[in-house]
Amino acid sequence: KTTSSGNNWFIQRMITSEFSGLNRLFILNKDTLFIASYIGTAGNIGYMIRTTNGGINWQSYSWPTTAAPSDLFVLNLDTIWMCGPSGSSGGLFRTTNGGLNWQLQYIGISTSNPNKIYMYNARIGFMSAGSSFLKTTNSGVNWTQITGENDYTDIYFIDSLKGYVKVFLIGCGECATTCKTGGVPELLAIKALLEKEGKVVLGDAVKWVKLN
Repeated sequence: KTTSSGNNWFIQRMITSEFSGLNRLFILNKDTLFIASYIGTAGNIGYMIRTTNGGINWQSYSWPTTAAPSDLFVLNLDTIWMCGPSGSSGGLFRTTNGGLNWQLQYIGISTSNPNKIYMYNARIGFMSAGSSFLKTTNSGVNWTQITGENDYTDIYFIDSLKGYVKVFLIGCGECATTCKTGGVPELLAIKALLEKEGKVVLGDAVKWVKLN
């Protein structure tokens, strides 16, 4: 954690044999943070870890699969989605009681299991699953594949119509800033919004592509 704009950092939680991998950090507010975690030495047992006092204390909640979770999205303290791309035990799961119980919402049959989940609000959301990109309008109960879109490493919507996804350019080592439609002003605006929410945007090393 840093309280000096990144100039100095101190350890908030040690990665021990209890939690050997931390895949995703979600900041709900300055005190409430969530982590998608797993134990790599014990069959990739997945966990959600939560703090409500800025990282002083943490609680862990297991989810009903041995897959290592790759991403999570937190709507509020009760409603959370978490996903894992493992072919045999992955899928998309949702809790409505803060992680005490989980319900399977999606498992890959015609697509791969999801590796990225993003909810614009309580009803509308998107997820990346292998080479597929899907949308829900009923809180994840049903998903529809969006044709012409592919696998993305991050998703962000600034309103109900305009969204951006992050992709990795194969072979270049890093990503370049570009956009399907629109231009530099839009990219700078989305970068400012992301940084305001605590997301790290590495200047021209991030490629955010606007969805048509």
